[in-house]
Amino acid sequence: LRDPLGLGSETLKHLQDFQLEANYEIYDEHIFSKDGSTLLMFITPVFSTGSTGKNDELIKILEEELKHVQGESPTIRAEYFGGPSVGVYNARQIKKDTILTSSLALLIIIVFISLVFKRKRSIPLIITPVLFGGLFALFLIFFIKGSISAIAVGAGSAVMGIALSYSIHMLAHQNHVSTVQQLIKEIAYPLTVGSFTTIGAFLGLIFTSSDLLRDFGLFASLALVGTTLFCLIYLPHFLKGQADVKQGRILRIIEKINAYSYEKNKWLVGGILLITVICLFTSQKVGFNNDMMSLNYEPRHLQQSEEKLLQLFDNDEKTVLFVSVGKDMNQATEIYATTNQKLSALKEQGLIKEYASASQFLISPQEQQKRLKKWKDYWTDEKQQQVREQLETVAAEYRFRPGSFEPFYQWMNQPFGEYHYTAQEDDLSGKLLNEWQTSADSITMLISQIRISEPNKEAVYQNFNKDPNVVIFDRSYFANKWVSAINDDFYLILYISSFLIFFALWFSYGRIELTLMSFLPMLISWVIILGLMGILGIEFNIINIILSTFIFGIGDDFSIFIMDGLQNKYRTGQKVLNSHKTAIFFSAFTTVVGMGALVFAKHPALQSISLISILGMIAVVLVAYTIQPLIFRFFIAGPASKGLPPYTLIGLIRTVLLFLLFFIGCIVLRILIILLYPVPVRKSSKQRLVCRLIQITCKGILLLATAVKKEHINKANERFRHPAIIIANHQSFIDILVLLSLSSKILMVTNHWVWHSPFFGAIIRYVDFYYIGEGYEQYMERMRKKVKEGYSIAIFPEGTRTYNGKMKRFHKGAFYLAEALKLDILPILLYGNNKIIAKAQPFNIRKGIIYTEILPRIPLDDLSFGSTYQERTKRISAYMKEVYARICREQNTTDNPAFYEALIQNYIYKGPVVEWYIRIKVKMEKNYRLFNRLIPVQGQITDIGCGFGPLCYMLSLLSEDREILGIDYDEDKIALAQHGWLRNEHLQFKHGNALEYPLPESDVFILNDMLHYMSYEHQQTLLLKCAGRLRSQGMIIIRDGNSANASKHRLTRFTELLSTRIFNFNRTTGELYFTTETQLREIAVACGMAVEIIPNDKYTSNTIYIFRKPN
Repeated sequence: LRDPLGLGSETLKHLQDFQLEANYEIYDEHIFSKDGSTLLMFITPVFSTGSTGKNDELIKILEEELKHVQGESPTIRAEYFGGPSVGVYNARQIKKDTILTSSLALLIIIVFISLVFKRKRSIPLIITPVLFGGLFALFLIFFIKGSISAIAVGAGSAVMGIALSYSIHMLAHQNHVSTVQQLIKEIAYPLTVGSFTTIGAFLGLIFTSSDLLRDFGLFASLALVGTTLFCLIYLPHFLKGQADVKQGRILRIIEKINAYSYEKNKWLVGGILLITVICLFTSQKVGFNNDMMSLNYEPRHLQQSEEKLLQLFDNDEKTVLFVSVGKDMNQATEIYATTNQKLSALKEQGLIKEYASASQFLISPQEQQKRLKKWKDYWTDEKQQQVREQLETVAAEYRFRPGSFEPFYQWMNQPFGEYHYTAQEDDLSGKLLNEWQTSADSITMLISQIRISEPNKEAVYQNFNKDPNVVIFDRSYFANKWVSAINDDFYLILYISSFLIFFALWFSYGRIELTLMSFLPMLISWVIILGLMGILGIEFNIINIILSTFIFGIGDDFSIFIMDGLQNKYRTGQKVLNSHKTAIFFSAFTTVVGMGALVFAKHPALQSISLISILGMIAVVLVAYTIQPLIFRFFIAGPASKGLPPYTLIGLIRTVLLFLLFFIGCIVLRILIILLYPVPVRKSSKQRLVCRLIQITCKGILLLATAVKKEHINKANERFRHPAIIIANHQSFIDILVLLSLSSKILMVTNHWVWHSPFFGAIIRYVDFYYIGEGYEQYMERMRKKVKEGYSIAIFPEGTRTYNGKMKRFHKGAFYLAEALKLDILPILLYGNNKIIAKAQPFNIRKGIIYTEILPRIPLDDLSFGSTYQERTKRISAYMKEVYARICREQNTTDNPAFYEALIQNYIYKGPVVEWYIRIKVKMEKNYRLFNRLIPVQGQITDIGCGFGPLCYMLSLLSEDREILGIDYDEDKIALAQHGWLRNEHLQFKHGNALEYPLPESDVFILNDMLHYMSYEHQQTLLLKCAGRLRSQGMIIIRDGNSANASKHRLTRFTELLSTRIFNFNRTTGELYFTTETQLREIAVACGMAVEIIPNDKYTSNTIYIFRKPN
């Protein structure tokens, strides 16, 4: 009677929208499976899933009750399953595994360390810095952010393996030093650099999207900062030098193992390189495990319960909640309407199987106003009267009494207004919509449910990923998406850590070459680890990503310590590599034992760490022990031990580019020769063309060698128009390019390697060069023919290249040919080529001068050099050597770039401070031009206060007839100077106090910027001592500040203040004392010597005083 037209029927049908198709049935207010075999009960715990400690009590009670039920009714099987139960059992297993593995690892480490070091306090000294580091990190985090994830701190304990290695390095190294000061001096630099780069690697985690990883990175990095500070500041107070203490048997065995030169084992190196190549391919197979559930530990009974639930209720579709969020109900209903419109459209597209919502009952105020207007517009007075009349007519037919529908007429006639929803259960809307709306903290949330299959989730969720007002509740999907994001973050971490470590190493070493040598082993180790994971089918997951950062961090520490050991031996001859390797052994041992013990863990996440850590550490140690020393020896130590400069990156690039240009020229010429074969032109014409192109190619290569200065002397104006036998001294491969660039009418007599070269052998054979190995006789007729065509024949009479630039004995072949072919002899002298490309180092192009001097022709009928080819051989050889000696005197100057480059390369790879000090010092001294001009080219030179010895080296480079001794009281500087690759038997460095050292008789004493480190009385004593050891007509060269020149002396004192007090670059035992010109003149008079004074520069008071001893 209230709704005769059935207006509410359609609305009531929408109640069906509240329910999705269910896999269960409700009977007598209980939930059963469809087949009625299983009764379900749902428990909502008070505490969240993550509160494993409190939920543990719930699980205990639940298990006891279920056990009691099964005891009373054996035919009933009672089971349970849920997130809290899985969390509790995971926590229980991790706790058991941690106690077991930590106890086992700690026991092994303590026993091993105790047996090795045999000191009771070794264990506390190793552990205390680590504990301090952890407390230091927690202390700072309290002030930085107030709190941190407990899981992050727990995971951060993994980094303690690195922290332990720092204290172990300190303890292990004390067995190799005599004092604590020496310990700090040798260990501070690598420990600081290593910790800095490792800290940087962990700080890379701060850039991830995971709060857990960010907390872990912050804790780990701060813990390492604290540990490093403790090791460098506090730990040395508890240590002492024990180099003289007899080591235990186990430690001796370990050091013997570490002393083995693994890089010299060809089988081991070959095996590592082979594994690396294989791993380059297998590393591509390593995947990332997005399934967080696979990392959970589930006991058998929980697995069975889960399987039972999946069988009963699970299908391909999952139920997912979409929550529309607004500030109030009005805003929430608007968003809710939009959300449900999208869901309806997605259902029509087949992406959603079904969805349920209260959208037909939760209507926004705007929509209500629209509908109210439509209602009012529809029910006009005429429409109401029409409906009333029709209803009354029909009612009379069915014998309804008049006025039966009056309540309907009144309802239809009453004014309707906007409906305001409420969540009160005593209200109809509250009861009806209680499960579809909720309010909290000034927000209102309205719920929609959908059923969706896994493959369609991504497509559906993308429709809402930019809508901030819709929240999707799908735990498994977003857990896996989160893990996928961590996967992406992993590569970000890797790149950030790699770049930070790379640039930190570059800044520390000051050389890109040392940086690459340290970084490459880390890269190789990483490739091997990934490759082995690919072979063994191990996937990355959220847990072992942390471990990968750990291995990368400790790997860079190992590389830095190995490089420090290699660099120390190269720099000063100090052998600290074995002590570093011993410390690395202990560090790797503790890490492998700590992580390896996780093999006994039952939790999948912990097991996934164990195998990777063992493989990773083995790879890192092997590569650090083999590849890094091998590379260092090949590029740096090896050449230096042979008196050759170490390779540099710029030198290698220069070499590659020029050789590449040469090879391209050869390829082009070979192609051209092939194309010329069928051309119907005389071969001699083709040969002339090829010879012309050879000349152009050689000229082009020499022209593009921008690092090389070219100087060409041709006083006789030789044009090569008349054939001759060209003879030249042979220093380098460049000699061939130089001679062939002079004229296109030059053919050469070559040796075996040139004739059979795969690159240019075919070219020189085509143009009729000659092979000396087959003798001159069989080529004689061909030579005569070529001579008639206007060709000259070039020969190196020495037969082979010289190693040191000195001309060797001439063979007679060239002179025999000149006599047989009746040709003039054209001598050409080459200088500097051996300094650019040395015979002993053909793939290292350096700076220098290509000096070519064409001497006047020696006519065939010129008897001044003898009448026979045997006589001419000797006399022309002597003549050329005499001219060559003159060229050497002219070119062996400080302006020759080859000498400057050699001097600088003597100090590279010995630390950025030393290298740049030498670069600046030598430039300021104008390559020691003045000293070289003042000092005779032969004699005994003694440099007192030589420092690192750059002046001594330059003087030795410019003349081999100088016997040079450098003396300095700074033992470190002398050790560095003594271990230069340029040093030869004519140059020595000795440590000593100049006042006490027995000075040799000398032609020259040099006291360069050193007198002011002594008192005036000591200066007098030293100068008198030098005068007493000075040979006749000898000199004492003094350079020092003139304190009488007050205006300029202020700058001199300031520079010395920087040197001695600020940078501590020069040592001083007392106050500085600068003499005056008058005082030095008085000392010269006392020595019976004349004085010459030369101003040194226009900015400082430095002045050069030359004391000359009369005959």
